[in-house]
Amino acid sequence: MLVYISLFLFFVILSLIYDFSSTQNKNKKKFFILCCVILSLVAGLRYRIGIDSMRYMEVFEKLPKLSDWLSVDFSIANQPLWLLINVVCKSIYDDFVLVQLVQAFAVNILVFRFIYKTTTKYFLVILAYYCIMWWNFNFEIMRESLCVAIYLNILLAYFTHKNIYKFLLFSIPILFIHWFSFIVIILTVVVHFISLKRLIVFCTVVALLSLFLFDANGLFEYFLFLDLFLPDNMAERSVFYLASDDYGFINITVIGVIFILLTQVLYPYLIVSLKETNDEKCKLLVLYMFFIVLRLKLLILSRIVNYWDLLLIVMVVNSFFMYKNTYKMLYIRCCFIYSLYVGVRTFYLPSPLETRDNIGYDCRYIPYSSYLTKQRNSDREYLYNVNLY
Repeated sequence: MLVYISLFLFFVILSLIYDFSSTQNKNKKKFFILCCVILSLVAGLRYRIGIDSMRYMEVFEKLPKLSDWLSVDFSIANQPLWLLINVVCKSIYDDFVLVQLVQAFAVNILVFRFIYKTTTKYFLVILAYYCIMWWNFNFEIMRESLCVAIYLNILLAYFTHKNIYKFLLFSIPILFIHWFSFIVIILTVVVHFISLKRLIVFCTVVALLSLFLFDANGLFEYFLFLDLFLPDNMAERSVFYLASDDYGFINITVIGVIFILLTQVLYPYLIVSLKETNDEKCKLLVLYMFFIVLRLKLLILSRIVNYWDLLLIVMVVNSFFMYKNTYKMLYIRCCFIYSLYVGVRTFYLPSPLETRDNIGYDCRYIPYSSYLTKQRNSDREYLYNVNLY
């Protein structure tokens, strides 16, 4: 736990020094690079942390090296580019730690590049990234986070030149890392041809209808219809997510719905209303809000929200220093602080399915263990062995 707390305090101090004071930019870029290296090393050198990571390790053990490429079983490693990364790494050094290091440095370098290109308040954004996303991107959704990082960097060129065809062309490789990314790519292309006002109206109407009309039975029927047009592995995966306790259909109270609308939907809407940036960014935030509402019914849609979380963080942080202290900005700042709290709480506290023997912390990530010691945590191994995930 000391590793995580130390990193948190380090980013807070850097933010206070460089983002909230008039201190000159001396050494600012050096600390920015240092933050990227530290986060990449902590993630890359972890040992059996994260249930998804442990699954990736198991698959890695079954893969051949490049010399035995013809014997590769494509069914166990999913998309071909992710398979190629694993096989090449195994051919260089037969230990999953190399895959972790490659993935961690690739994801964090790309994320930091996006931060560097979109804000000058680097360390406040890094602090939010660390609290809300970093642990999930590096410990769990390794393939998806690589897609998110690449997608964000493709967006940089799209925001500047607004060439949707180049965006689509450069996005194709992402599909060979994680097939779920095709939803985000298609949505980005579609909203390019829709005005911001029309998109807001359409998403608002559909989101409200979903709250009152969608139920578990209806969603199952819809997914079964889609299965007719999807490949077998994608169809099976879709049904699995829908039936899953972690990703499937949920029921939420009216008070819960109102609270989420106030803290996660109204919050980005106010950013859009500030018109701080171009319509392309605002459209993606509208999609973000839309899927936050749909996520109230189907948790798997949080996988789509992952693609726009960092964009929201950057736009919120930029707004802090561009607008006067109005009630609107006070509300935005309070929601931002609350999102940091939720991120830390989600990381630290387990859900009922993620613990045993009344453990009060999430043993998927706590305590930290590295390849330097290779200490196994019995509670973490228990979670993995009973296949709760």
